Amino acid sequence: MVTNKLLQQMIGLTLAVLLLTGCSGAPTEPTLEATPIQLTATPIPPTTAPIPPTATTVPTATAEAQSGLQPLSSAECIDLADAMSQTLGIPGETTKSPFQDHVSQRMGTGCQTTITGTGLDFENVQVVENALRSMIQAQGWYEDFRYGGGGPTGELTGFRQANKLCRLLVGWEPSEDVDCPSDQPIYMCEISPEQKLYTISLNCVQDTTAAITQLDLEPTRIQFAPGAISAQVENNLTVGGVDRYVLSATTGQEMTLNFSVTSAVDSAEMSTILNIWGADGMLLRSGYVDTTSQVGELPSTQDYYIDVISMAQAPVDYVLEVIIPPAASQPEPEPKHIQFAPGAISAQVQGSLAAGGIDRYVLTATAGQEMTVNLSDSSTGVNAILVIWGVDGTVLISDHADATTWVGELPFTEDYYIDVKSVAQAPVDYVLEVIIPPATSGPRKVPPTFQPVLARLESTGVPLMLPSDFPIEEGLPPIHPYVYTVEPSEYEISLDFGSDCQGAGACHYGSLTGKKVDSNEPVGTRNFEFDAERAQKVTLTNDIEGYFIESVCGASCDDAKVFWIYNGFQYMVGVKGGRQSDVLNLANATIINSTR
Repeated sequence: MVTNKLLQQMIGLTLAVLLLTGCSGAPTEPTLEATPIQLTATPIPPTTAPIPPTATTVPTATAEAQSGLQPLSSAECIDLADAMSQTLGIPGETTKSPFQDHVSQRMGTGCQTTITGTGLDFENVQVVENALRSMIQAQGWYEDFRYGGGGPTGELTGFRQANKLCRLLVGWEPSEDVDCPSDQPIYMCEISPEQKLYTISLNCVQDTTAAITQLDLEPTRIQFAPGAISAQVENNLTVGGVDRYVLSATTGQEMTLNFSVTSAVDSAEMSTILNIWGADGMLLRSGYVDTTSQVGELPSTQDYYIDVISMAQAPVDYVLEVIIPPAASQPEPEPKHIQFAPGAISAQVQGSLAAGGIDRYVLTATAGQEMTVNLSDSSTGVNAILVIWGVDGTVLISDHADATTWVGELPFTEDYYIDVKSVAQAPVDYVLEVIIPPATSGPRKVPPTFQPVLARLESTGVPLMLPSDFPIEEGLPPIHPYVYTVEPSEYEISLDFGSDCQGAGACHYGSLTGKKVDSNEPVGTRNFEFDAERAQKVTLTNDIEGYFIESVCGASCDDAKVFWIYNGFQYMVGVKGGRQSDVLNLANATIINSTR
């Protein structure tokens, strides 16, 4: 078991190294163990289940703690101990332990978690320290390099969060059976891994005398003048003070901070720490201020916070400049057409997005149809969102909704665009599903003889238009549909007396067609010509513009027809040898029965 006395001796040794290196002027880097750090290695064996530290209950801080440095709360101590044990794969022991802050020359009591092992458990000091550094910073702590130090067998550093301070010590000493000459550096001794006895400790306190914590701060919003790409604030900090700022920025914008201290302090570059994080909690930067700090590309559209933290022993006057140019314009993605299989009411596509990428899709749909769009991915949380709009500019849902599904009635017959937009920091695989049932503006009443072919006609995707019945003379057989054409975006029907006629002229009554078109000018269909020279403009019910073409008779008569276009689809009703009034009446009855 490593005693507190041994820990204090090791801390004292690392501090002595720092003091000695400072005697000859500017500080120099301490001599470190020359073991290469393999960043891609996994030196610490993973655990398959949480490892509870063998912790004794951390006593509640009492007035005996000196200078207001007292242990963290029991919950915070246990959380850090759990994270430390999980990171290293070995349980630790948590106790109340003396704490010395050599920067402020204050003493107190902290909660300390200690983990021990040998060189068989840990690859080297630097690997262990780096693993714990990442763990601590991931919980919102920033490193305070004034507490740093080290030598051939150990490293020491510190971390801060609000009014809290942690000191991390990673070190080893040779076992008693190691025979190393006293006049020879320890790194020259032949020491096996099992002879290196590691002690890793994390000792944490909170300063209960601090007048204000970072959590209590009211941020000052930084506003950019219209058209400006930068803003500047001048302020001052008391000893140990904190100023907090907030500003809004957009995904993909680059942020740069220029910081200068205008008052005389012993070491300007070591007088202030900057913390920068997003409203979502992501830490972008933490550490001592350089003259210029390149924060980099911002990951999402949100508020960003900047804390300016004094580490000087005297008041600090400073100027902070924030520079955020407009985000570089991204090339518009090329839309991919979504095609529905014949008779299908849905289509599915799969895709992959780079971080921040966009895929765009387009499809054509009819006014009054209900569209459902579902977006899913294999990762946890929301990693991609939907943006949907019509070609006329009508926005159905924007990226502000952060939505992965949308359901609604389409306002117009037109092309609709669907963007799948990544909001993740890593590549995303996704599945996009679009569901569009047939338009609800179909016939209110369907003639009984049409029921057998109804499903085939609806499979074309053309909203069906039918009259509720057909005016025929008494004694004639009922009208039966004979399907000439049924394919995506078009149908043609012969209206026959009796089911056995099959379009023959002798028993032919008339015709019905429906076809998707791309303009407002009528066109012919597969079996029915549109003769523009003979067409007469007429006005149908609901002020719909129609085109009537009278029949031509020889040995027999063809159909008198009326064509019209409604919501991007062309329809035609014909009656063999029919009078104009009869054909227009049938067309109006068809429109009335099929529209709302």
